[in-house]
Amino acid sequence: MSINTAILLFTIVCHVYSTNTGDQNSCNTCCNPPAGIPGIQGTNGIPGPKGDNGAKEEIGLTGEKGDIGQKGDVGQKDNKSTVGQSGCVGSPGRKGEPGPVNSMVFKSAFSVKSVGRRISRIDHRQPIQYNAVITNIGGDYNLTTAKFVCRVPGAYVFAFTGHNPYDKDLSITIMKNNQRIVSSYSGAIGVKSTSTTVVLVLVEDDEVWTQLYKRSNNINSYRFAEASFSGFLIYPAT
Repeated sequence: MSINTAILLFTIVCHVYSTNTGDQNSCNTCCNPPAGIPGIQGTNGIPGPKGDNGAKEEIGLTGEKGDIGQKGDVGQKDNKSTVGQSGCVGSPGRKGEPGPVNSMVFKSAFSVKSVGRRISRIDHRQPIQYNAVITNIGGDYNLTTAKFVCRVPGAYVFAFTGHNPYDKDLSITIMKNNQRIVSSYSGAIGVKSTSTTVVLVLVEDDEVWTQLYKRSNNINSYRFAEASFSGFLIYPAT
């Protein structure tokens, strides 16, 4: 029997007892007992079913298009910026690399000779004159002045050969810009020829020629046979 059912039966019995006995006080005491202990909380009920969706409202009507607004004022025009002053001239750039080599520009070679003639007088202070050109590539040897004039700076080879048919001394010098570079000597007795070779580094407009070593040379007044003077470029200066 549950607690609620027991309380209900107790109340009925008290009422009957009060009615039969007529004792109101006893009834009050019997029917109004002290409060009982609270009952145990009941369990939660089962969730009810999901309700139906509400009715969908109708879309309202589109409002009327508003009037076009007034045209705005034209904005202010920007002023053109003034042109700045010209800058200072920059420093010169570095020297460029050498261009491609033109092999024709760097060619220089010559050979001249003096044969078959009698030399009446040779000034030891003047270049020895040769009367025939064997080779003159580049045209750097001047037959009139008897000098080679450097057009292509670089390293050159120069050579002289000569023959003395008489019993006389012979000494020839290769000159560069009025400076004696190297000499070749042939005495009056013994070998009757002389020769020499030298390598020179030249710059543009340097001059090279042959000349008697000194005044006492006995080259004048006799045949100057089979003499030659040659020069050629080994490689140009970089």
